[in-house]
Amino acid sequence: MTLTIEDLDPGALKELRRLARSNKQTLTEYARGVLLAHLDQQIDKLLRPVREDFKRSGLTEERFHVIIEQARGEVHRARKPRRRIR
Repeated sequence: MTLTIEDLDPGALKELRRLARSNKQTLTEYARGVLLAHLDQQIDKLLRPVREDFKRSGLTEERFHVIIEQARGEVHRARKPRRRIR
């Protein structure tokens, strides 16, 4: 996918190029890294309350996975068409 950033201040572009060089990256690699790091921070910010609630619940990850697998099995069995006996 290609992303084009228009009307970027020349000073900002110069600084991005400098930062990319100092990190031994191309401008594209550096910009991608900055964008992905920002997205990770936003996702962490959104999920923080969910993670805190999960931690307070006392439910372990192992038990959570067991519950999820049981639910998947139930959904799978409910969706599976029954074979007719002839």
